[in-house]
Order: sequence, then C-alpha cells, then structure tokens
Amino acid sequence: MKRVIECFLKETEELVKTYELPSSITLESLQKLVLEENDDDYNLVFCYSLSEEHITFFQEHTHIEFNSTKYDYTLSYTEK
Repeated sequence: MKRVIECFLKETEELVKTYELPSSITLESLQKLVLEENDDDYNLVFCYSLSEEHITFFQEHTHIEFNSTKYDYTLSYTEK
C-alpha cells in the first residue's frame, strides 16, 4: 500500500508524473492534512485534490518541485 502524488497537466488533464511519498510521511499526518471533520476515509483510499496549503506541506516534506500554475495535483492510494 503506497500513497502517491499524481501530477496532471492542466491543459489536457493528462497524468504526467507520479511521485511516491516517503515513508517518513505518516498516515496520521496525511489524515490531519486532508480529512474533513465528517470524513470517514481513515485509510485514505480515495483521491484528494491538493490545495496550496497541502502543497506547502509536501514541499516541506518531499523533494517534489511543484508548479501549480501548470499542473494540478492529487493525493492517491495505490497497491503497486
């Protein structure tokens, strides 16, 4: 079970890159970051669009170079 950030080109919505999150980013920290008050997706198996607040968190904890003008980003789950 892995969590990834997927990068989509805004113009075409084409998936252009997938980044595997480092193990140092815990499930608990991701839950605090993306789950809303009434959300019950505790295992984070759904796909979440990343806001600027989320991107700031990931910039601090990864080596991903974000460009939110050109790309949209999602937090996703994969079993691969």
